[in-house]
Order: sequence, then C-alpha cells, then structure tokens
Amino acid sequence: MHYKFLLFDIDDTLLDFGVAQKNAFQLFLADYGIVFTDAIYEAYHVYNQALWHQYEKREIEKAQLLAVRFPNFLKRFDVRIDDGLEADNRYRSYLSQGNQLIDGALELVQNVASQYTIAVVTNGVSHTQRTRLVNNGLSEYFSRIYISDEIGAQKPDAQFFDAVKSSLGVVNPSDVLIIGDSLTADIFGGQQAGFDTCWVNKENKEMTLEHPPTMIISTIKELMGKL
Repeated sequence: MHYKFLLFDIDDTLLDFGVAQKNAFQLFLADYGIVFTDAIYEAYHVYNQALWHQYEKREIEKAQLLAVRFPNFLKRFDVRIDDGLEADNRYRSYLSQGNQLIDGALELVQNVASQYTIAVVTNGVSHTQRTRLVNNGLSEYFSRIYISDEIGAQKPDAQFFDAVKSSLGVVNPSDVLIIGDSLTADIFGGQQAGFDTCWVNKENKEMTLEHPPTMIISTIKELMGKL
C-alpha cells in the first residue's frame, strides 16, 4: 500500500492515556481529601467515557463537558465544586504530565517520519496534548499537529478532516491512512473523509461499523508490517 500521509490519533494509539488519566485522577482526588481506590477510578472512567462519547456525537459542547464533569462526579462524595473549569484546569495540569508512550510508538514514528508526511489528529485539549507530545519527544517528528480545539471542530466531523486535507494539500484522499483506536472518531471519520483506515484494536473489541477498516492491528508495532 502506497500512502503519502499518515495521520495518527494520540490517546491509546501512541500515548498510554489510561496510565496518564489514572495518575492524574489520583492526584486530583487528593486535592479534595478523597482517598483513591480502583472502584472510584472505574466509576469515573465509565462516567467520563460516556461524556466524551456524547461529545463525539455532538450531543454536548466541550466547554459544557469540561465545566460539569468534576462537579457532577464529586457530588457523590459530598464535595461541592463551584468552578468546574478551574477544577478541570487543575486536573489537566496533572494530566499534561502523563506522557507515557505505548510500547513501540516512538520507534514506529521515527521509522515512518522519513518515509511519509505524518501528522497528529486529536480531539484532546490543545495545551494538554501539545505539552505531552513535547515532553515525550514525539512532536519533533510530526509535520503538523491538528487539535480539535484549534480547528473548531472535532473528529469525526467532516469540518475537522476538511481542514486537515486543506492544510496538508491532500489531492487524493486515498493517499491518506488514519491510525487510531476509536471506531467513531478515527475510523468512521476517516472513512467519511475518503481515507484508508487502520484500527488499533488492542482490547479485541467488536467491530460495529457498517464498513470495516482497511486494516486492523492489535498493537501499534504491527503497523510497519502493513505499510
């Protein structure tokens, strides 16, 4: 397969978001005198994932999501948060320290950087994502970093991918391969944009889309063998 452009999602594709989120959440809870447990974290993880899925489906705005998620969640511990955005900023300051790479990610990016135009495509918050990419040394390998905050649209919206295509000068969408772990944001969004798609399915999830991805891998290290 001959591609000119490789577009990489960040969280749970190149960076271990699970580790970063867990560590940040533990530090955040300590600020409110709450002792971290795996049960509390699992409850938060389910709650937080549901909010981000709403965001991907355009059922909630990002500003609203960030403003309500911690006040609403911490109510169960009788903790009152008057300024949800300030609390979210505190949490994100911890999250931005989480730059743990998924095994094989750095080597892969180093290998493909000289062969393709590579770019980041992420729905994350701008400051957080850029800080993490700089801190782990990945940012120097990418020609462009596209973040929903800066574009004004999120994956899988056509507006997001249209902006990426325009910025990169993509003439033929089939020259593009998008690599990510989200069936909705990365794979469906990429398909709608006319891209080939690579689903990183490390948890062996069920494929629920009408049209399957171009390729499926269980670890990011497998990608080199597919290109």
